[in-house]
Parts: sequence; C-alpha cells; structure tokens
Amino acid sequence: MSIDSSRQDFQEVVRGEGGADGILDMVGGEFVRKNLDALKPDGRLCQIAFLSGWPWFASGRVGVPLDKVFPLADAAAAHAYLESGGHLGKVVLQVLETAM
Repeated sequence: MSIDSSRQDFQEVVRGEGGADGILDMVGGEFVRKNLDALKPDGRLCQIAFLSGWPWFASGRVGVPLDKVFPLADAAAAHAYLESGGHLGKVVLQVLETAM
C-alpha cells in the first residue's frame, strides 16, 4: 500500500486495514511515533533515510548499533562477515586511519 500523507492520515488508513506488517520510512522525525503506532504488534519499521529527526541521534535518544569495523584493505573479509549473517548492527569499512 502506498499512501500520500499530504492527502490522507496514513496512520488512520493503515490502522483501518488492521495495521502494517512493515513500514519503510524516509522521513523520520514526527513520523517515527506515527509509524510505530500504525504497525501490527510484530510489525517492523525500517528507517531508510532521515529527512528530519536528526536531533534524536545527536542527543543519544536513538542510535545505530555498531557491530564491527574493518579497515578498507580488509573489504573482502568484511563482505564475508556480512554474508555469514552473524552480525548484529552495522559493519563499517574504515577509510581514514583515525580512532573510532
């Protein structure tokens, strides 16, 4: 289902259909709470971008779990690690040699 939120209250529409199994959100900010309220009890929210809501990250209210950092030279090992499926969080390739 695709909803034009400038014309309809997506939360109301989705709840009227029994809730969402999953929501892909590119906005963040004020929509995070609405998205969570529109999900079914076992639904999933995937934030694929944040056009607003960055203060939540800056304040530490929400964060991104970091699983492992690989130097760029070990990109093949990082890829193999991802393929193994054992990671919980982001796997990062470090390009610059700075402390993380």
